[in-house]
Amino acid sequence: MTRRARAGVALLLGVLACFGQTVGPVVRPASARARTGLTIAAHVYVDGLRTAAPTAVPGEQVVLTGSITPAGRRVVVLQVDVAGTWREVGRRAASGGWRFAVVAPAPGRHRYRVVAPRTTAAAAGVSPERVVQVQRPAVTLGAPGRVRDGGLLVLTGAAQQARPGHGVRLLERRGAQWVLLAATAQGAAGEFALRVPVPEPGVHLYRVLTTQPDGRFGVTSPDVAVRVVSGPASGHPSTYLADITPLIAGRPELSGYPSYGVGSMRVAGRAYPRGIRTGFADVSFDLGAGAASLGTALTLLPFTNNGFRSSGARLVEVRVDGRLRLRRFVKDGEVVPLTLDVQGARTLAVRSLDRGPLDVSFGSDLVLVTPVLSPTPAAELGVDSATSLSELRPVAVEGAVATNALVDSTFRTLYGGSLQVVNARAPVAVAGAVEYDLAGAFTRLTGVPAVTLQADGDATTGTVNVLGDGVVLATLPARASGREPAVVDVTGVQRLRIELLTSPSPPGWTHDWAVALADPRLN
Repeated sequence: MTRRARAGVALLLGVLACFGQTVGPVVRPASARARTGLTIAAHVYVDGLRTAAPTAVPGEQVVLTGSITPAGRRVVVLQVDVAGTWREVGRRAASGGWRFAVVAPAPGRHRYRVVAPRTTAAAAGVSPERVVQVQRPAVTLGAPGRVRDGGLLVLTGAAQQARPGHGVRLLERRGAQWVLLAATAQGAAGEFALRVPVPEPGVHLYRVLTTQPDGRFGVTSPDVAVRVVSGPASGHPSTYLADITPLIAGRPELSGYPSYGVGSMRVAGRAYPRGIRTGFADVSFDLGAGAASLGTALTLLPFTNNGFRSSGARLVEVRVDGRLRLRRFVKDGEVVPLTLDVQGARTLAVRSLDRGPLDVSFGSDLVLVTPVLSPTPAAELGVDSATSLSELRPVAVEGAVATNALVDSTFRTLYGGSLQVVNARAPVAVAGAVEYDLAGAFTRLTGVPAVTLQADGDATTGTVNVLGDGVVLATLPARASGREPAVVDVTGVQRLRIELLTSPSPPGWTHDWAVALADPRLN
């Protein structure tokens, strides 16, 4: 290469050296990138709601939130410390704020943080650490070690991790089984109290079981023993039913109105203490060992809740140890005295049914006026001496028969084609039959043959045939206006058959009625 050529190459290399720093991407020095700021907070969520609970229990949701600066679309990574090593839990894009939801792990102290990788415009960032404390759930139960029979046994306790509103169920050991007696809800600090009648003398074991609103069980307390000794010969004191913690079907921890409430009730212008008011719950009570009779009265008060008000009759059922003792259609303004023999019984259950979803009214609230459990026997008042046919299980059903429907006093259904109606239990059908085994235990069948659904006067009719052991005992005409009960002799009958038949439709009519034997009872 000539001297001139070498000089040209040197000049070119010099020029490239001068401008080489502008060739390729521009990379800012670390000191020129924006500083990244990260914050982090943790909250325990229970039943989907944020709480102030300082600790979580395994399986609950923990939500970690925070912010990132400078604002802009950044990637943030949530990490947890596992044996001294930070492991990724999740990552997502964030533009100013971020949120991660995790499931509380095993009990212990768990450290979380978020990191933001560096970008061309911002430096990497690491948040402060946030400790999430997870504790194993626990519940305690306390009771007096020794009590006299009669009166109420009060058991108290608390959940170590308070979950207000979560259920607490009380169980007693009876033989080889644990029997559910009562249920309530945790208070603000996890506390609870349960009141049940003192059982018979002896040693009794109790425990509580926590529950969640979705029905899942929580934890069980250690068992506590209560020794019951015989009291004075004068007998047991009377007990207000309202002082006993109830068991409410479906959601036993729902102990507040409109499901269930206690207090002074004003009936017919007079205030009565310690009444029980229930809007739509099936309620049962443990009776203990000392009760001999229950005295009260049944009445209705308008249903009210959040400004909504409704009224209307209700069908009331009262059972003692599962046996039906009263089934009555209680109307607004009516007061029904009731005295029940409960000697030797363990449970009392009260159920009320309204008119159903297609009626303009949901029905009134049922009120038990100052119900008192007495150790003194008393003559029964207002109870059913007969056996309702609905208490027997059918042994054969032919056709579309609703064997346990509800019929109201006008025999008009309120549930459309489902044949569900209001007032008295009854087999109902357009055309069908139902059979029962009586085993010769009864002498008389009483019921009202009637037409239901869209019946209009006597234009729609039907027939109820009653057969005993294959022999026709009675053929009963059914009319919409029929109200008089029919009585059929069933002495010695083993197999009872009831046939329900509607008459042909009048010209131009749609066949939309059915036949019922309303309120059938056996004596």
